[in-house]
Amino acid sequence: MTRSLVVVLVALAVVVTASANLLLNPGFEDASGGAGMWGRTPNGWWGGNSGGSEGWAARSGTNGVAFWSWDNGTYAYFGQDVLTNMIIGDVITFSIYGKAETDYRSSNNELWMDVELWTNGASTYTVKITNDIYSAMIGSPNTWNQYTMKYTNSIAGLSMVKPIVGGGGFTNRGGSQALTWDDADLTVVIPEPTIAALMGFGGLLFLAVRRMTRK
Repeated sequence: MTRSLVVVLVALAVVVTASANLLLNPGFEDASGGAGMWGRTPNGWWGGNSGGSEGWAARSGTNGVAFWSWDNGTYAYFGQDVLTNMIIGDVITFSIYGKAETDYRSSNNELWMDVELWTNGASTYTVKITNDIYSAMIGSPNTWNQYTMKYTNSIAGLSMVKPIVGGGGFTNRGGSQALTWDDADLTVVIPEPTIAALMGFGGLLFLAVRRMTRK
């Protein structure tokens, strides 16, 4: 019985700490056709307007997503619907690698990451978190950087996460001016203090069983 309890506790710790990427096609490798963007939209994603899957936009693998900012005055975006049951205290983390070429500019200074959280059956999002990354990207041109945002859930009943990347007000300045994206990641995990508490409780149970079996 003691061995069984130890196995259960170890399995619980592994399950709780696991942090797999929840996104489909996170590297944008597969793109079979259009689904809103003017170019090929990566499979599993949706998007709109001036952009699409491009081989030259890859950070790793064979494809990435490019925003065609030479289309003056336009915009582009892409996102994914991720079904997952969330509890209060879950930490949602969304990250993606992005690179702005030297001549990229927006007349609106508009370049962002969003995370929308939805409850089952709702007609709009319950919570939206936005990260403005325009200054960071144009301040580090021609360099792949990872941009990350986190949110600790405080709402019961959330059932879907929508990570979205977008920008607008593209200004055609000539030269190299595309935006490229690759290697996205989305995780929903129990925060570390909760993990520590669970493991601490497991340790107390283990010690109690050991004392019982030695009597």
